[in-house]
Amino acid sequence: MKITKNIILITGSTSGIGLALTRRFIKNDNFVIGVARNQKQLEDLKKENKNFDYFSCDLSDVRQVKDLAVFIKEKYPTLNILI
Repeated sequence: MKITKNIILITGSTSGIGLALTRRFIKNDNFVIGVARNQKQLEDLKKENKNFDYFSCDLSDVRQVKDLAVFIKEKYPTLNILI
């Protein structure tokens, strides 16, 4: 598996393991799309990292998950890793 130059979507990217993975993958020259409910924490991560974008979403809400799918399909069609 290629470990650099990926486009990676990480759920729960604002805390715990998700945050640690987000920071590690960015450090290893990957682009990370963070998904979490906390808009402010996502915005803060975006300010810190040029290789980061986000989508604020509650994954228990079907409508928001559908919106996430549209966002990914339109903006990041070459997404190749989902965590």
